Amino acid sequence: MYVDYHNHTVLCHHAFGSVDEYLDQATELGIAEYGFAEHSYWMIRPDGRNLCPSREEMDTYLEWMEARRQKFNGKGGRPLLRVGLEADWVPDRLGEALRFIDSYPFDYVLGSVHHIIDPSTDEYTCSWWFECPDVDLVYQRYFEEIGKMVESGMCDIVAHIDVIRRSGKVPEKGVLPFVESILDKIVKAGVAVEINASGRDHTGSDFFPQYDVLKLLVEAGVPITFGSDGHAPAQVGRYMVDVQRYLESAGATEFVRFDRRKQIPTPIQIGE
Repeated sequence: MYVDYHNHTVLCHHAFGSVDEYLDQATELGIAEYGFAEHSYWMIRPDGRNLCPSREEMDTYLEWMEARRQKFNGKGGRPLLRVGLEADWVPDRLGEALRFIDSYPFDYVLGSVHHIIDPSTDEYTCSWWFECPDVDLVYQRYFEEIGKMVESGMCDIVAHIDVIRRSGKVPEKGVLPFVESILDKIVKAGVAVEINASGRDHTGSDFFPQYDVLKLLVEAGVPITFGSDGHAPAQVGRYMVDVQRYLESAGATEFVRFDRRKQIPTPIQIGE
């Protein structure tokens, strides 16, 4: 069994391919549960780029999902379709976010910190395109926001927890101490963390999270799930066997699936 819960549609304005093409690829790969998690319409756009649906397009996304559920869901060898949301962490819009999330029976909500306040400018910047020379301070701020996000109750899964590594800038003490500083908040909130397969393509080697972080999470009993972060049909299920082995090598014997925002522990069973 394999699940892939983090995938996008053309409605985010930086993905390609039709919903059916993604589902066809998931079927071909034998993925048991396949999920879309479109970006939330309240994503911050500090550089003016449009990387998320409008509020009206979000309604279109949910209409697409309902139509595919009725037509394909688990039929003819197709995967069960899970409907999610990648909710941007924007503290000033948390109330709006929670109201929207409660308005639809999502199977899961991914929480992402795509933007932070740059300590050198006091303005929003992309979490991995910052210019601040104090890398430790930026990492501290980023992981503080992750901690606030999990405490808010907004999300069920932390997406690409150490995506800040895409900057190519890593503090001398590494990433692990920053995750350790918020580990108790993650555990107390009961949220899962995804292994985001796109990390290998962005960083050249590691998935998100990197291995020592994954081991820390597994040892602390944090539930783990999987997502390709697919923005094109060819990215569906990317590295699907490798990410399962990655989790198993960190000492885990199970991962979690989701149904209506409830976790379902599931044994790791790696196919050939």
